[in-house]
Amino acid sequence: MKIVVAFDTFKGCVNGYEASEYVASRLTEHGAEAYALPLADGGEGTARALALLYGGTPVDVETVDAYGAPTEARVYLLPEGVAAVDMASCVGLGAAEGTSRARVMEASSYGLGLLLRRLAETHRPASVLLGAGGSASCDGATGLLAALGARLRFRTHTPMRPAGRHLAAVEGLEMSAVAGLPPVTLLCDVRAPLLGPDGAALRFAPQKGATPAQTLTLDAGLKRWCRIVARTLGADPRSLAFEPGMGTAGGITLAARLLGWQAADGAAYMTSLLSSRLEGAGLAITGEGRTDLSTLQGKAPYALMRRAAAMGIPTAILSGQLTLTPRQLAAAGFAYARAVSPRPLPASDISAAATLPRLAAAAIALLEQ
Repeated sequence: MKIVVAFDTFKGCVNGYEASEYVASRLTEHGAEAYALPLADGGEGTARALALLYGGTPVDVETVDAYGAPTEARVYLLPEGVAAVDMASCVGLGAAEGTSRARVMEASSYGLGLLLRRLAETHRPASVLLGAGGSASCDGATGLLAALGARLRFRTHTPMRPAGRHLAAVEGLEMSAVAGLPPVTLLCDVRAPLLGPDGAALRFAPQKGATPAQTLTLDAGLKRWCRIVARTLGADPRSLAFEPGMGTAGGITLAARLLGWQAADGAAYMTSLLSSRLEGAGLAITGEGRTDLSTLQGKAPYALMRRAAAMGIPTAILSGQLTLTPRQLAAAGFAYARAVSPRPLPASDISAAATLPRLAAAAIALLEQ
């Protein structure tokens, strides 16, 4: 039986493709025809997943991080002139997560705009696929726009690198001097609106370290900025603010609308690329660090299961932790579900060395059923 193994990331433990390769190799040792596939949803790791699928050349582009410090971001040049970029590669929480959580108001998307501009100048891609997840910023993409040449007017001084704390002072926008870029497709990892309890600030800024007071300040600033963007576009500000996906990556979809970029559901887009690899499989195995209600709202394992189900392929989900019952996951469409890590989870068990053998053992047990 052909088995396709495609895990999403086990955050802080092991990336999804490494887990997939490990489990597929163990299944092969037990006589299965198993293949590892990269899985992503528009979040961190999307560019590498695209490179693994299509073959790509990695290049490093000089830019700045979310706080203005010089850095190099890894970009992948794919066939047919396509460049794959992760927003998180330059302005993400990344390895410096502890630092970034204390500086959410200073975080800016400026480095992403600088990266895209330099990428266009030096490598001249025909198009760009941009994974938007994992950002440290909640600035409505004002930093990105400034880096591309947009003129933002502020009540007092004009910051060179606009950040979340400057949203309350922004008063106008002029787009005539924006640098030209190749067509960009923005792969969104959430369908959250810009404003409200499920929005970029109230739902996601606390995950980036915002205090309750900072969260309210950011939400108010995004509301002000949304009105300015809506006026520029000739759109209704409330419709724009509550459009699904507009809260992606601190409001980057606002910039996408201004710049004429296409936006797509990251999980659906990425799993659509796997269809040919799924053909002929008798089972798909997926999983992630923690499977909860948000998984069923469109995360990569759920999107993979839906894609496989449409092809008549059952899907097992093996995750570190499950907060949903097997019955709930069965109702959602999963053929089998299992949590592989003990609860409570000892700190010593949050490692690849502890998690990978458990995943492999659970997958091998499926062969014996």
